[in-house]
Amino acid sequence: MSDVAEVMGVSTTTVSNAFSRPDQLSPELRDRILMRAAKMGYYGPHVAGRVLKRGHANAYGVVFMDTLSSAFDDPFKLQWLAGFSDELRLTGASLVLMAVAPDLQASAQALRNTLVDGIAVTWATHPIMSMARSQGLPVVAGGPHGPCYVTIDERSAGRQMGDHLRAQGRGQVCIVTGPVAHPVSAPTISTWDQYVTDQEPHEPWSRLTGLVEGLEAATPTPMIAQATHWTRSAAAAAATAALGCLPQLTALACVGDQLAVGCCD
Repeated sequence: MSDVAEVMGVSTTTVSNAFSRPDQLSPELRDRILMRAAKMGYYGPHVAGRVLKRGHANAYGVVFMDTLSSAFDDPFKLQWLAGFSDELRLTGASLVLMAVAPDLQASAQALRNTLVDGIAVTWATHPIMSMARSQGLPVVAGGPHGPCYVTIDERSAGRQMGDHLRAQGRGQVCIVTGPVAHPVSAPTISTWDQYVTDQEPHEPWSRLTGLVEGLEAATPTPMIAQATHWTRSAAAAAATAALGCLPQLTALACVGDQLAVGCCD
């Protein structure tokens, strides 16, 4: 910037204004400065330097546990992203997509390498939530966990699912869910009581609990099929395992859209 100012015979402030405050210069002067700067290989203040100076990036990160490509295969996540980006657009802010494994090391590395003003997490128990808060970043989750989240009444939704199945007079019901944090090696089939014993409360816990409450009077008690991933193919494998283990199975209740579509496959 100093070199351009010296060649043009203007102050560095004038050169800076040419890039960041064009209303302060005449169009003719600004065009001459930008043309000379381009010839000298200077294209304006460095983005990182600007961010450091003003203290914010005007960008917000959205964290997924799976690969980013999986987000574009999920209709729910696409709608979630559309709504999030629509609101950011109103303020001129940018959206940064982040694929971060649900562990402390990956979370720390992601926060070190990504310059954002806040974090939105689709999986509310992701460790990046607490880590970002400890660094003073605002966070919001898309599930019923943590100090700040936006979601539906998951328990009521699950209860309505259970009520519907019970009203249909279904016999053996199997609830299809995904892994709690990390993918598992093979689909597992267990009773609800066994599942509760083996698992810590997690993201879909409220919906699962409501579903079982809605099926409370149903016999036999519902079983749980845990898929290896929250994907269509994993759900199809879990449904196949459930059908093989439960010959009296009459209904599958899925706690996620992709799981439901996979079971239909």
